[in-house]
Amino acid sequence: MADFLELTMTANAQQREIAVALLADFGFDIFEEKEGQLMACGPSISISKEDVEGMLSGIPALSSVSFLWREIPKENWNAQWESQFEPVIVDDRCLIYAPFHSVEQEFPLMLEIMPQMSFGTGHHPTTAGIISLMMKESWEGKRVLDAGTGTGILAIAAKKLGASSIFGYDIDPWSVENGKENALRNGITDFEIVLGGSDSASGKFDVILANINRNVLIDQIPTYLDLLETHGTIYFSGFYQQDWKELERILPAGNAVFQLNEPWLAVKFTL
Repeated sequence: MADFLELTMTANAQQREIAVALLADFGFDIFEEKEGQLMACGPSISISKEDVEGMLSGIPALSSVSFLWREIPKENWNAQWESQFEPVIVDDRCLIYAPFHSVEQEFPLMLEIMPQMSFGTGHHPTTAGIISLMMKESWEGKRVLDAGTGTGILAIAAKKLGASSIFGYDIDPWSVENGKENALRNGITDFEIVLGGSDSASGKFDVILANINRNVLIDQIPTYLDLLETHGTIYFSGFYQQDWKELERILPAGNAVFQLNEPWLAVKFTL
């Protein structure tokens, strides 16, 4: 059996929006949209093709959507990814690049990221949106939690921006190892990353970074609030602009700053 399954759907914007919300419940945890297509990827052990196809055929708005399955062995991921990956520049201030890229210009924030089937390369608008918001703030002395750290890119960015400590967790063993490797690539030796969920974190944090997906965020927001210092900040993303109303309903009163990369939204929320 392949390590991962990728589902590519040719669909309009409304259909893609519906599909992302539904597929997150069927084991998919990485989503990418481009040129009228939605690509969803997740571990094959968590995904049932029959259940997914049954769901798609049972939703009138999605019943006419064409889709294609592809199996992805772990050992083929890097070669495939290297052939497609180009450096990313965020707000002319941050360069996200891989070890195999030639760096021709220095930026105030330099992030060297090599994914190993982990989410967070800066290409997805949610990652770039949070980094854009992060670069507008002061991070000196901040204790930071990265929930579902993936490649570790957001925590690494926080540390390079001045955070005093960074702690991350992820339920994917590859992400844990990948985050540790990427921290070392960026000269960071004190990034503690553990395998597990939110119960892995203890104490209080000044900032929580949570670029996951809408359903996980809805489930985890009460936990994030318990882990957050008074007047602390949460950076949210992984959802569409219209999903914010649903998240906002379960949040206490606070101040929200938005970064819209249509149709995706990143939010800095401060108590």
